[in-house]
Amino acid sequence: ANEQAEVDAMAKAISDAIVALVEAPAPIGDADYKAVDALVKVVEALNKDDYTAESWKVLEDAVNAVVRGKKADEQAAVDAMAQAILDAIANLKKATAPIGDADYTAVDVLVQVVKTLNKDDYTADSWKALEDAVNAVVEGKTADQQAEVNAMAKAIADAIAALVKVTPTTPDTPSTSDTPSTSDTPSTSDTPSTSDTPSTSDTPSTSDTPSTSDTPSTSDTPSTSDTPSTSDTPSTSTPSTSTPSNSSNSPQTGDSGIVVFAVLAVLALAGAIVAVRIRH
Repeated sequence: ANEQAEVDAMAKAISDAIVALVEAPAPIGDADYKAVDALVKVVEALNKDDYTAESWKVLEDAVNAVVRGKKADEQAAVDAMAQAILDAIANLKKATAPIGDADYTAVDVLVQVVKTLNKDDYTADSWKALEDAVNAVVEGKTADQQAEVNAMAKAIADAIAALVKVTPTTPDTPSTSDTPSTSDTPSTSDTPSTSDTPSTSDTPSTSDTPSTSDTPSTSDTPSTSDTPSTSDTPSTSTPSTSTPSNSSNSPQTGDSGIVVFAVLAVLALAGAIVAVRIRH
């Protein structure tokens, strides 16, 4: 009987154990990565250079964050990975077209024009302004800075238009103060005045010539026999009346009158001497 009780106890334990058995869950499979794989294929088809570096970097980070090997019970984490990639694709930003170089054609042409000019033909100030405009040109501007390049060209063009020509210097001519003044020319007071020429009062008066009363009367004249021979009479040769030449040494009109009076006086004196001799 004791043995039977033991058998019953074992049976009961087994029965309780069977009742207490818990059904084991079904084996957990792999998580579903189909959404993640599809998005990754989309990213691989994109061109990195078409998008800004920042937006592409976010997409790369989302793709690189995918963790493989998740189980079905971690499907939520896998779905989150797919959503991150999808959001990064949606936020991609297109890169702008490459910016080309600015157009320096106007600047280059104006600089060539400046090279043809002669610095010495213009005033120092106006030429300095032109040099400053040329030296202010900055190369290497891009197309989005074209306005700055245009401003450089305009500055050069304005400086060329504002150039001031140098006035040619004329040779030094004597100033009017260097020319002899009228006061340096001989004044009329320096020329001999008419008062310096002998006046007519200096010429022998007719009273100095022998009067007719001094000449012997016909009754006093000796006979022809008493008259001295012609050889005894003084020669009546008169001084040569050759007139002075017209050279600069010739007497002026006033002097020639004096000479004429002097000749007449000599002739009258000679006549008086002859008359006196005839008397005697």
